[in-house]
Amino acid sequence: MGLFDFFKKTPLAMAESGNLLFEKGQFAGAVRKYEKALDRSRNHELSSGSFEKNLAKKISRAKNALAEQHIRNAIDLTDSRCFEDARELLNLAMELSDQEELKENARTLLNQIANSTASKPSSRLEGDAWDPDSEDMDMDPEAMVEEGDYAAVLIHSLPMDEQEAYQQYGDSFLEGFVALNQGDFNRAALCLEAALEEHSGEKTFIPLELATTYLNLEAFEKAKPLLESFMADFPFSIRAYPVFCETLWGLGEYDLALKSLEACPKELAESPLIALLTGETLCEAKRDSEAVKVFQNYLDKRPDEETIVRALAETLQNLGEMEKARDLYGMLLDHCRNCHQKADPDLKRRYADTAFETGLHTLAVLEIYLELAEHDPARQKEYYSKVSHIYSTLGNTEEARRFDGFSR
Repeated sequence: MGLFDFFKKTPLAMAESGNLLFEKGQFAGAVRKYEKALDRSRNHELSSGSFEKNLAKKISRAKNALAEQHIRNAIDLTDSRCFEDARELLNLAMELSDQEELKENARTLLNQIANSTASKPSSRLEGDAWDPDSEDMDMDPEAMVEEGDYAAVLIHSLPMDEQEAYQQYGDSFLEGFVALNQGDFNRAALCLEAALEEHSGEKTFIPLELATTYLNLEAFEKAKPLLESFMADFPFSIRAYPVFCETLWGLGEYDLALKSLEACPKELAESPLIALLTGETLCEAKRDSEAVKVFQNYLDKRPDEETIVRALAETLQNLGEMEKARDLYGMLLDHCRNCHQKADPDLKRRYADTAFETGLHTLAVLEIYLELAEHDPARQKEYYSKVSHIYSTLGNTEEARRFDGFSR
């Protein structure tokens, strides 16, 4: 093994980066990380069939989450009559997803859009220079308005003080911003680089978006100076910290990430995001026990911060402290039930797995596995095997045999 091979990120480290992106809702980036991890694993000397199967499942999960996100954005675009952008997202969702329910949702919306546009009266006169219903989007002024509306939908999710600024950065920026949020990182880089040049010498949020693009392209060396400059101009922008930390993780500069988090303004220091990033940085640096202390110290002051509770539970699970992790996952599930919120499948799975590992073989855990099997066909056999084991522990040998058959 060569010297440079030694310093390459392992498939496992790349998969963990994908996990972090998935948890932050950055599904396009997660897909890229998982796919790169899978590609590297196939050429790795310690390649594992089970690891690659698990990666394939993660890729599927991230693609389905991205498809669901595209469908939600398409609904917003349809409400704004941005039909072409909505169609593009819905077609992408159908390509990404392997879940028939999501595909059917996308097809239904596409049919609704088709009906809406088919019933739209034409105002074109013979000899008009352009057709409002033309499929040539490059030459369609109305389509340009719709693209602007799509950018407006994205900008609307930003803090109020940033929304006005984003609207003033021009067409290159808006095209790049849209491309970034659609996962087209190469196009985003070209457009945002042009926007940065157009606004050279100004204090803008363009470096943050360009650095985020570079992060997704794993161009960490390019992202770092942009972020350092941006954070000097906008020290109170908390959105920069996750991008900066992930960039430094990619460079292996964990100590610098920790120092930057420690040096953040007092107004941000007590934010759960800063605590979360501190703990995650320690985990990236393989200092999980220190991460546990960071999370516990934060929860001593703010015991109801669910993002930190979950981060603590996952870190404890990684350390093998299954009973502690199980109890925390159980507490989060109880909170979801009490507040009539739907718990996400990953939380249910983590609770069930830690309960199973610690010998808590109850009907409640069994029911979670049955629910997971229904919604996650890729892992159905694994879930049915655990259902069989729980039935056997409870003395129901007939059901144990039946589900053992399903698991084979």
